[in-house]
Order: sequence, then C-alpha cells, then structure tokens
Amino acid sequence: MNIWNDSILTNLAKQAEEHIAMVMPCIVDRISLSTTSGSSLIALPNYIIDIVSITWKGKQLSPYPINDYIEAGSAPMQVTSSIPLYYVYSGYGTNVIKLLPAPNETLAASSTPPYTKLEIGQRLVIEFKRIPDLTTNTQRIPIYFRRRLIKDWVCYRAFLQESQGTNIKASEYFNSKFKMNFDLAKEIYNKLFVSKRYEMQPQENSFAGGKPPRPVLPSQFGQVIRD
Repeated sequence: MNIWNDSILTNLAKQAEEHIAMVMPCIVDRISLSTTSGSSLIALPNYIIDIVSITWKGKQLSPYPINDYIEAGSAPMQVTSSIPLYYVYSGYGTNVIKLLPAPNETLAASSTPPYTKLEIGQRLVIEFKRIPDLTTNTQRIPIYFRRRLIKDWVCYRAFLQESQGTNIKASEYFNSKFKMNFDLAKEIYNKLFVSKRYEMQPQENSFAGGKPPRPVLPSQFGQVIRD
C-alpha cells in the first residue's frame, strides 16, 4: 500500500527543485524583450531570480548605483530619451527594470533565445538566473545532482506529512542527508566555474621572497668548446 499518493510526491518534487534553484541559483537563461521608444520601464517574467547581464543592441548596460538613484529621486539622468546606458532593478515591482536613459528606439523581441551576434545586435537581451521549468528537460537544475537532492528532500518533507506515514526520526535523517549532499553539490558546482586565478596574478605574487629568482645558465653557455 502506498503511504503517499502520486500528487503529493509530485508536488514535493517540484518544491524541492524550486527550493534548490532559489538557494543555489544554477540555471542560467537568456531572452530578449520588446521595448517602446520613450518608455523606460520593462516588465520581466516572474521566473527570473537574478539578473546576470543586460545588453542593448550588443552593448552591455551597467547597473545604476542604487544609492545615487535614491538621492537623485525619480530623475537621476537629465536625458529623457537616448541610447540606454544603465538599468535599475529595484523599486519598480517584483520583476521590473528601468532603463536609463529611456530608450529612443522601439525593439522587437525574438521568439527564441538570442545567441548569434546578429540577433544580439538587434535586441534588448537579458541573461539571468531562474527557477526551473519542469515542463522542459533543459531549464532544470543539473542532472548530476538533481536526482539525489530531490529524493532526499521529498523523503524529508513526506515523513512530516500528517498521515500514517509520519515519522519524525526518518524526516530528520533525510533532512540531514539532504543538507550534507546539498553542501557537496554546492562545492562541486562552484568549482566548475572557478578558473586558475593564481595564473592571472603578477608572477612575483606567487613567491614568498617577492620576485622569482633569475635563471642561472651553465658557465660555458654560448661558448665554443675545443678539445
């Protein structure tokens, strides 16, 4: 006899994947959005967690310093309509950005994510971290730790359900197991995107004595030796 029905387990699995993606934003997506000349506010989809970058016709926009924006009030830039240089992501609703200055051109959105140079050069492109789309196999948390983490989370929450399957000790066991595996997954995921930074530092920083020692060549280097 099944203790939990499929509906409960499916909902718990969905909650698990969304929880993991929120705590460890690991799904990066890209879309283009339409703009209207003279209108600076752009509505974003509600599945966006955080913005990675925004480009206007291939030129990257910088986030406007929020402290400067607050001090300047509602008009931080005198130019009302021009090529956007900045964006503000706070204070205009849950998922709304404001372009500064307001765009002086109307751009259309593409139906597919823009990745080619031609597409990017014609659009307002937003790259962002998002919650998973469970209707696809692409916008999901990485498969190499998805199954294990979701299984632990589902068991942890399922054993807390008020039913004949309630088991606090089992719930605590799977909760601790989830936390352990989640910490391991974060470590693995973070290391995937860490470059060898020490190779990019000035060479003398890698030596305790300051500058690296000069190479010493053999005393007869470059001399003709006759028998």
